[in-house]
Amino acid sequence: MKFSFLSWNVENFSGGADRAREVARHIKYYDPDVFGLLEMRDKAAVRALINEHFRGYDFALTDAKLTLDILVGWRRGSFQQTFFTQRRRFNVGNLNLRPGALFTGKLRGTFYNLLFLHTDSGRNRRDYDNRQEMFSRVWKLKKRLDEISGGAGRGRLIVLGDLNTMGRRHPAVTGDQEIERLRRAAKQRGMRMLPKDYVHTFKNPTGRYLSDLDHVLATRNTNFLTLDPSTRGQVLVDGWNQYVAGSPAEQRFIEDVSDHCSIYGVVS
Repeated sequence: MKFSFLSWNVENFSGGADRAREVARHIKYYDPDVFGLLEMRDKAAVRALINEHFRGYDFALTDAKLTLDILVGWRRGSFQQTFFTQRRRFNVGNLNLRPGALFTGKLRGTFYNLLFLHTDSGRNRRDYDNRQEMFSRVWKLKKRLDEISGGAGRGRLIVLGDLNTMGRRHPAVTGDQEIERLRRAAKQRGMRMLPKDYVHTFKNPTGRYLSDLDHVLATRNTNFLTLDPSTRGQVLVDGWNQYVAGSPAEQRFIEDVSDHCSIYGVVS
């Protein structure tokens, strides 16, 4: 038995029927069993999205004090048992940071934990250090899940979302270097970064900045389908990248829907 998941930073989502329809259409194309939407700004818009487009799902919403929330939805009846936990420890003592959103689903007697995470954005040293602290909380969570699952390497954890791996200005760390450091840190803890079918997941409206910000990390005991054999991609990246670079269609998607692409995968 398998289940699918999707994560998407929908960029300050705050209503508008047209935008909600486009966001819903994009998600429904993949028909995920579990999905997380980052940067949900307006709770009335959240209610409208749920009530008008996703009546077959159950939902939970984080309660960030001073910033944007994460909405997690899971298809009703897809799992034997479900839990949702808001992980405030990912605030790292800063109310401007987002808490983590942890969904746990039981399937054939096995618990799968999906942590939707939106780490601190920015290339200043403080921003970078906040991200590293948030990643350290991931490793602690992984260790705790192992303990309650019966020992090292037993817990199943998938971490996905906008991890904002954009590097640091001073002392200089490139985005690629931060990604490689994250990949190595995950490997040391029995996790891996899943390969994507497309590198960049963010493009700003001017088209000047392309970044690889959204990722999926997973424990080694969790298997995934290869969704794109040509790239060996286990994660599909979809959004503005489906349009010709610099075209009006790409620009419309970035401005009217999101400057981030979604990331999608399937646990086999």
